[in-house]
Amino acid sequence: MFKIVSKILYLILKLFDNFIFIITKRRFLIWFKDFIENDSYRKIKIQGNSKKEIKLFAPNYLTDWLVKDFYFKEPETIEWINDFKESGKKIIFWDIGANLGLYSIYAAIKHQKIEVISFEPSTSNLRILSRNISINNLQDKVSINQLALGNKSFEFCYFRESVFGEGESNNSFNSQTNYEGKTFKSENTYRILGTSINNILDQKILEVPDYIKIDVDGLEHIILNGASKHLKNPKIKSLQVELNENYTKQFDAVMKIMEENNFKFKYKKRNENFNLYKFEGFSKIYNYYFEK
Repeated sequence: MFKIVSKILYLILKLFDNFIFIITKRRFLIWFKDFIENDSYRKIKIQGNSKKEIKLFAPNYLTDWLVKDFYFKEPETIEWINDFKESGKKIIFWDIGANLGLYSIYAAIKHQKIEVISFEPSTSNLRILSRNISINNLQDKVSINQLALGNKSFEFCYFRESVFGEGESNNSFNSQTNYEGKTFKSENTYRILGTSINNILDQKILEVPDYIKIDVDGLEHIILNGASKHLKNPKIKSLQVELNENYTKQFDAVMKIMEENNFKFKYKKRNENFNLYKFEGFSKIYNYYFEK
């Protein structure tokens, strides 16, 4: 019903747009789109500090939902970020699979001395990610790396988006498998530069992080395999890795890599009240936490 009403309203707006164009030679719908975008900002209070807040751009239904459910969807991620140890030195946080930058920006505002590196290769999400950084004046604390991380030092391969849209995930680099390890059909495909964590740190392009979050829809084991030379670095304190226990190839590989690099599994967690986990494909997805 909602879709039918929406289509009828859109047709009415199209007719009105044509009428206005005949009179003024200007498109009403273009102005209306800009008006809607300018009204598409949401605010979130920082936990533990009511004076601090995040301003986020949410121009469509999905991004609006992600912002509204920010504290409900993955409260364990917020708890983990809140617990970053502040020893007086600058914290380095890598957010691999940053999407809209919700957790990158939260961490940057929550902690005073922090540098956040947001890895996000999706062109669909970069527009919002970069805007969210800008509107919160975090250019000096959050930087974007439009790289697809893998297990090779350098590769120029296909990046596939299962659904073309801002806020979407379930993408794949140099593969056509999703978070379940199953083949999917992509709606949008383009070539992009890929590299490995080993190469980034070997070349000293970035500093060794203190904390790493990896949420890349089934490619976690490949990225960690490409970090094998540096995971034993004592500076790396903790990792949060999203794992699908039903995707045994991914799960077993990650657990083996973590054990080989002296990381101990601490706990797994998720919000059991989040409706998405009731669906079969998401029923065994958890955030896993590893520490040395």
